[in-house]
Amino acid sequence: MAIRPTIARARRSRLRLRVLIRWLWYFESSEISHDEFLLRAVPNTAHYIEQAMGHWTVAPANFQPDAKRDQDGTSFFREDFCTPKRVAAECKHPAGAWVVRLRVAEMLGACPDLQLDVIPDPDLNGLPGHAIPPMLKYVSGRPKAEKRRIKDCSQGLARLASKGICYIPPGLR
Repeated sequence: MAIRPTIARARRSRLRLRVLIRWLWYFESSEISHDEFLLRAVPNTAHYIEQAMGHWTVAPANFQPDAKRDQDGTSFFREDFCTPKRVAAECKHPAGAWVVRLRVAEMLGACPDLQLDVIPDPDLNGLPGHAIPPMLKYVSGRPKAEKRRIKDCSQGLARLASKGICYIPPGLR
């Protein structure tokens, strides 16, 4: 009996009208278009989520590269492949997590000084639709000017994320 090698194949997208049009050739490894939405888990702690003047806001710390977590880039998930509820459930923070939704075109517009690009990074063992902006990875010894641009970008992304809170697990509000 011969053993056939297994071939790791990327998962298909969740079914939507836009996705249906590209259904035959749209995989996790497909290039990310500017009209796509990305999801990001935001831990339910004061350092990441704040309530000011009756409105919930997302802190810029969510988008600052971290030495422990962001060796390849800050993690996002493509909404065409993963639901906000699943992203929140997969977050390993003990206090739970909210989920924000960002349009790729708006993300790029929020960071004009940084050549921000979002690339697919399929992880067949984790959540589907993993994507990273390589410019938002942790690098020790960055020049001060580049650190400043990344800080400005994280503030712009936090402003967008504050408008795009799309999922709050029951009991966290």
